Amino acid sequence: MAEAIVRILTARGIPVPEYAAERILQCPDPELLATWVDWAVTTENVDELSD
Repeated sequence: MAEAIVRILTARGIPVPEYAAERILQCPDPELLATWVDWAVTTENVDELSD
């Protein structure tokens, strides 16, 4: 799921800095990842990434 989040952001043309990609890819919490999938399809900025 983490890789999908990064792919969604990239496909939408939203830059994903290394620090954000690492945070997403290293997240062990499936519920948080599910939240981030929803966020990835609506966000305009990776800086909005939150817990």
